Amino acid sequence: MAMSDEDQTSEYLNEAGDIFCDALEMDSADDRSHYIQTRCAGNGKLRTLVQELLESQASSDLFFQKGCRTEVSASECVVLLATDPQVRDATRAILPPERESGQCIGPYRLLRKIGSGGGGIVYLAEQQRPIHRQVALKVLRLGTDSRRVIDRFEAERQVLAMMEHPNIANVLGAGATDDDLPFFVMEFVDGVKITDYCDSNRLNVTQRLELFIQVCHAIQHAHQKGIIHRDIKPSNILIALHDGVPCPKVIDFGVAKSITGPLPLDRTIQTMCEQFIGTPAYMSPEQAGLDGVDVDVRSDIYSLGVLLYELLVGKQPFSRKELENSSLDKMLRILREREPLRPSARLKELDFEELSKIAYYRRIEPRRLNTLLDGDLDWIVMKALDKDREQRYQAVVGLSEDVLHFLRHEPVLARSPSRIYRLRKLVRRNKGAFISVTAVVVALSAGFGTSSWLYLREKELLREQAMLLAEAEIREKIAQAAVLLRKNRQEEADQLVGSCPVPTVKPSLEATAVFRGLGLWNVAQGRWPEAAERFLKLVQANKVDTSDLSDAATMDLLWVAPTLVAAGNVEDYHRIIREDLVRMAGTQDPVAAEQLIKISVIIPGDDTLMQSLRPLADVVSSSIPDSADPIDKDNFMEAWHSFALSCLEYRLGNHEKAIEWGERCLSYTSTSRSRNAMTHLVLAMAHHEQNNFESAQEEFNIGRRAVKEKFPNGLGPMPEGGDQESGMWHDWLNAYLLMHEADLLLQESPGPMQ
Repeated sequence: MAMSDEDQTSEYLNEAGDIFCDALEMDSADDRSHYIQTRCAGNGKLRTLVQELLESQASSDLFFQKGCRTEVSASECVVLLATDPQVRDATRAILPPERESGQCIGPYRLLRKIGSGGGGIVYLAEQQRPIHRQVALKVLRLGTDSRRVIDRFEAERQVLAMMEHPNIANVLGAGATDDDLPFFVMEFVDGVKITDYCDSNRLNVTQRLELFIQVCHAIQHAHQKGIIHRDIKPSNILIALHDGVPCPKVIDFGVAKSITGPLPLDRTIQTMCEQFIGTPAYMSPEQAGLDGVDVDVRSDIYSLGVLLYELLVGKQPFSRKELENSSLDKMLRILREREPLRPSARLKELDFEELSKIAYYRRIEPRRLNTLLDGDLDWIVMKALDKDREQRYQAVVGLSEDVLHFLRHEPVLARSPSRIYRLRKLVRRNKGAFISVTAVVVALSAGFGTSSWLYLREKELLREQAMLLAEAEIREKIAQAAVLLRKNRQEEADQLVGSCPVPTVKPSLEATAVFRGLGLWNVAQGRWPEAAERFLKLVQANKVDTSDLSDAATMDLLWVAPTLVAAGNVEDYHRIIREDLVRMAGTQDPVAAEQLIKISVIIPGDDTLMQSLRPLADVVSSSIPDSADPIDKDNFMEAWHSFALSCLEYRLGNHEKAIEWGERCLSYTSTSRSRNAMTHLVLAMAHHEQNNFESAQEEFNIGRRAVKEKFPNGLGPMPEGGDQESGMWHDWLNAYLLMHEADLLLQESPGPMQ
């Protein structure tokens, strides 16, 4: 049977390419012409193809010179193809045509092209038998059927066939076309890349982290199968909806590497054109080192770190524009040597407009986004992006578990290095100097042991050493307690760190999580002095950054303040309140201002303290509509704001205003039994001060009845938690304290106590 023109073109392409490359190695134009004439041997079509290649080379000399003479990496060729129009047009001119829509490959009818890469083209296809469904069909591109490309294609097919995970696209079948080109069929993922999905749906940080954990599970599955993806990026992670629930799907294992079994790609991985694999912005330093054989699972962990960075701040660690505009050498040097900014630090570099846009897509205020990232999330990302892969997470499961710990408010493995760690690093970096200094100290000690200077210096060194050892011991206890808490062994953890003096607790995120958990556990046991002491350590540990005006520490004080009062530690209560008022001075956040007022008026304070709350009251009251305006009766926050203002006005002696705000609070239909109980008790005291003894007794009876239902046997164990309707435990504790204060006050009333 005669060969068609298309078949002849495909057959000649490979041979023409070989002749073209050989000809370029010849310096003399005459030698080149003679060589082409000899090799083509009168074959006009073959000679024409070679001449077209030479003419294309003349207009894109840089591309072909590098590609054929210096054995440049594949990625540099890709850069040229993407940026040089002449190179791109010249290359497209010699590529064979793609398959047309409507063409059938076995039982699959091609509908449209949806992607390409790695010598293959992906089509949306319709499977016609034995069942009807839409699938993604990837087939080798016509004219690229060299042994190397076929091996790579076959490797991807085998890699995907090994996978069986809900977050990895499944292989449904495989075969060969009528022209003997391999193809395989995958489930069709009708989705968008993960970053676009998150932004278009304005997912908050928690929702983004939950999707990221699913991606980590998929990559961990691949690693367990002995496969490194090597090209993790948003466009290779699509989000599809399954019954309305977003489900990430990892795709494109076209450049994956086997670390266990003998896949076809292992035979080609060391070829020159495969030395540079991956997408630069998501590429690990070892990948950028042009040493593909030295890449392991930690390279994927780095790429996942870049993805997490982008999900959090909408930017990559290194500017895409800078990488694209850099030479290949400079780009690789950036990836290998430059340290990226922490996510929170990257946000601080942005102008207000850009920061506001990023925060909008994450449903959070710009300031709160920076605060949220500045801490555990910063350290998680930076651990994944460490240039030294020995310092990264050693398995994807470690990264995903740390993200999960963050979501559960548990201690994370990634955290700021301790002083001991930094000291050890300093010694290692300056080993020679430290050895010399040690030798000098030993010599001086031996020769001048009676010197007073050495005596004092020795005492100072011993004191510093003792402090470092004590600090290291406390940090070690806290770390052990964190592990015990994760195993629900609270009593052991409490015994381990209960004896640590408050001043010795150094600010750290891990210590914060430990003492917060132990304080709440002691509350649940009804051990109020112990709970108060653990919460004092929590306050100490919360001093990670005094410039941080987040509401995290203020939220903690909603628990700490009433617990200290309940335990009788009024001195520390007033001290902590004053410190927090200084720290949060000038806040314009009505929620933070309301919380500060509530914790400051649990018990009476001096006039100076009460007057310092006036600016906060202005912030809160300005967020509430004027009494003449229609009131949103179901507004939960306005009800709490009104209660806080009622308490403050009572403490300031403005009893009429206290009654007005209290009655307004009770007028809201949004239910909170604890808030209503507290409001009735404040109204009881305000009415009493105005000599309205009957009203005072009525309000007191309502508040006391609610508190007695909660505490039938007096103050005892209080399980953590609660809800909006019934009330949180710390609000009920406030109600209990107010009840006793009101009880003592109303005993002065001439009316009988009921």
